[in-house]
Amino acid sequence: MNYFCKRNFNFGQVGRYVKNRKFSSLLSKEIKDHEIKQIGVIGAGQMGFGIALVTAHIAQLPVKVLDSNPKQIEKGSSFVDGLLEKDIVKNRITRDKATETKSRITTTTSISEFSTMDFIIEAIPEDVDLKREIFAKLDQITSDDTILATNTSSISITKIAAATKKPAKVIGMHFLNPVPIMG
Repeated sequence: MNYFCKRNFNFGQVGRYVKNRKFSSLLSKEIKDHEIKQIGVIGAGQMGFGIALVTAHIAQLPVKVLDSNPKQIEKGSSFVDGLLEKDIVKNRITRDKATETKSRITTTTSISEFSTMDFIIEAIPEDVDLKREIFAKLDQITSDDTILATNTSSISITKIAAATKKPAKVIGMHFLNPVPIMG
């Protein structure tokens, strides 16, 4: 089994580290010097869009959310709108900042649009076969430098990474739900 992270951390910390370009201090040598400019999230549910929102807001990076179901994308996008509106009402964020954050989040139904991503986080249901299928597809279309992360809480990272030709670039990141509150 490979161990990539030097210590436990949450995505709020990741966002802050990416923003400050100190992200590499959390990772092992294999992926240490990888600069992250754009992030992809697979899965447009509450978890996927929560990850996208935290990334767009804290790390201030462009995020593309992928789901095969356009209705799920609409539902997830509405979820983000609702969270941002709550933060505006509670004076945690300005409307301009919310608009800026939302503008960093785009969506797609085509996995081919993930070919240029630097960092991809899979946030789909806990189905090992489905996760392996997605990671195998990502392995075919992404560069050798792309970091692939799974949001699994119970499936072996090694088992998921085995679906790729670059298992040293596969990491596990477990997010607590709801991500915007827990991150």
